Amino acid sequence: MQTNEKSVFEFETVKGKRLVIALDTNEKYLVYRYGTEKNIELEFPKKLSTSWNEFQFSWYLRGGGVQNEGLDLNYLYFDSGIYRYVVFQEYSANSQRTDYGIKVINRETKNKTVIEANPTTVEGTLSNFRDVKSIKEGDELFE
Repeated sequence: MQTNEKSVFEFETVKGKRLVIALDTNEKYLVYRYGTEKNIELEFPKKLSTSWNEFQFSWYLRGGGVQNEGLDLNYLYFDSGIYRYVVFQEYSANSQRTDYGIKVINRETKNKTVIEANPTTVEGTLSNFRDVKSIKEGDELFE
């Protein structure tokens, strides 16, 4: 992470890679980084000054606990080439658990790969993006 950035959401995957969503301390940009400390495999966007136009955030909340099959779904996503990258945080009252990770969706074939987070390494919450006016409001849910 750069010295002018703070992490807003991060985790280690079950295979040992690291995802960091970082925000410039002056809120000029948002950036996605995935890989290892020595090898960032994907940094998005390339042009940080356009980042607020590149990301979308969608969410859904259904309260009522187990009786109402309560859900709290949060998705931060962007497109790069033919792929859509979806960082997710999904809580289900039925299972009493929150799942975290990255869904990589081929927009042409619709094939989806899920990269699971190690839940004990998660720092931050995607739900904070609900109040960020700079980010585009998305309309897709990726269950």
